[in-house]
Amino acid sequence: MNIGEHNMAGRSGPLVSVGVPTYNRPGGLRRTLECITSQSYRNLEIIVSDNASPGSETMDVVSEYMSRDGRIKYVRQKENIGVIPNFQFVLQKSTGEYFMWAADDDEWDPSFIEFCIDNIGGSGSIMTAFYVKNRIRNEIERVSLPALSGLPHCRTDIRDFVRNAKPSMFYGLHRRMLLSFFLEQKAFDWMDCYFCLRLIWQAGYKCRNEVCLYTAGVDAERYVVKPFSGNRLKPLRYVAYSFRYVIRSRDPATLARHFSILLAPYLRFSSKKIGIE
Repeated sequence: MNIGEHNMAGRSGPLVSVGVPTYNRPGGLRRTLECITSQSYRNLEIIVSDNASPGSETMDVVSEYMSRDGRIKYVRQKENIGVIPNFQFVLQKSTGEYFMWAADDDEWDPSFIEFCIDNIGGSGSIMTAFYVKNRIRNEIERVSLPALSGLPHCRTDIRDFVRNAKPSMFYGLHRRMLLSFFLEQKAFDWMDCYFCLRLIWQAGYKCRNEVCLYTAGVDAERYVVKPFSGNRLKPLRYVAYSFRYVIRSRDPATLARHFSILLAPYLRFSSKKIGIE
């Protein structure tokens, strides 16, 4: 039987698309593909978009895994299209009922996708607690998520996320139909936080802190958040985009936390952000 055929304890399940945007990190890509192809949930399509990496190492890694796993699709961009367009590309090419991004410096427990499928219920998205792992310093830290209900249009969930923002929730499992807005999104600082706020309000985001099945990797002495631009006005775009959701919290403290970005344009949230290569 081809490994791409779904056979999970004798029952079928919805197709999950996994988008892997990558650039010139063959060792990390190998680790990511090993984690994803080893998931206990088998009904996957795995879309790798190589953002014009130099040399052949990236292609060689993908070819090796494609030779033994028919679920993998590989596209090599003719030229570097940029970080966010590469994230958008893998989403655009996906066909599953559910979707998740898999970065080429992160790791997943083999049960991550199966746990998410089994526990998402009626929510639009789901994520487990996670580790931040510094591979250079050999340090690991457990990170808990805000305690969200998973219900749509929940004011307290908006409040709790703004007070305890975890941008790595971007890397959770999502219902693909909810993500079409991201295909037209232009990059701005904290866009991953806006992404989460929008999903929390529209369809509910379930957080499961009792398990820790995802690891955000750091391959440097220290993790440094890099803004998309040095323009001090860039945070205004986050405030403008997310205001419609934050105002629905009807909580003065939440609004104050949100607008503090105007006064502190170099505010940094504690966990990883997308777009850092």
